[in-house]
Amino acid sequence: MSDSPRTARPLRAAAALSLVALLLAGCVPDSGGVPGRLERGLASADSSAQTALLALRELRAGRTTSQHAETAVDDALTKLGEEQTTLASIEPTTRTERDWRRRADAAIASVDAALKDARSAASGEAGIRWSTASRELENASRALDRATRSLVRQAGDRE
Repeated sequence: MSDSPRTARPLRAAAALSLVALLLAGCVPDSGGVPGRLERGLASADSSAQTALLALRELRAGRTTSQHAETAVDDALTKLGEEQTTLASIEPTTRTERDWRRRADAAIASVDAALKDARSAASGEAGIRWSTASRELENASRALDRATRSLVRQAGDRE
């Protein structure tokens, strides 16, 4: 039995979304200490934001269903929650490390809020528009980038 072109298209898009999510999850730098752990956490949070942004773009373009997009965003939220739990175990010992942690936490909190709005937009709940949710995700991604660049620069690592 073969899928009709109408049902095969969303299935292919969902498969592509899943593949991209897996690839993005693997794009996390590997370095040590508090700065390295925070950098990996920020990269993971950005991966979650990018996954949700892709899901909304695919939904807007009609290449996936609301259910698939919502599932992708839910998965990104789950991954972000796991990362937040991991980062909560970091115990900064210096004032600088505490400042890095505070900035990372603030940037990740912006992703959390944006992901929740993206989930609402994907499901059609709460009157959140796709464009608004996408803009929030892009802003959160920029906040993550700023926090990462600051961390890398101050920690003395090269980008």
